[in-house]
Amino acid sequence: MREAVHRHFPGGVDLFFDNVGGEEIDAVLTNMAVGCRIVLCGAISQYNISEPSNLYGVQNLPLLIFRSARLQGFVADFGPRNHVVDNLLDDLTQRGQLIARTHVVDGFENVPDAFALLLNGKNRGKLLAQV
Repeated sequence: MREAVHRHFPGGVDLFFDNVGGEEIDAVLTNMAVGCRIVLCGAISQYNISEPSNLYGVQNLPLLIFRSARLQGFVADFGPRNHVVDNLLDDLTQRGQLIARTHVVDGFENVPDAFALLLNGKNRGKLLAQV
């Protein structure tokens, strides 16, 4: 991954929007341009890991210092009303009115099809590839 990022962005990455986390963010951190901006909106590669020792620990955060880069989280923020939204979502979930859907595509050979579903919006819920 690091080699591919470097090959496609030989001058370094200027802006990166991350929904994946894990090794992918490290690949970008090692290939940042000076002044790079990184937006963190998710870490889907880490969400379903049940064993804490299997979580990926980002290794290259100090490079932010040397590249004068900025890392910032992005999330819907309702300010002082966050608790109202949290309570509403919890209540809807407990009553069965808000249901999280998962769309699983089986087999490594079907990963390109899964990616196409993600891009064309035809997946039904959080899209996962079971390999």
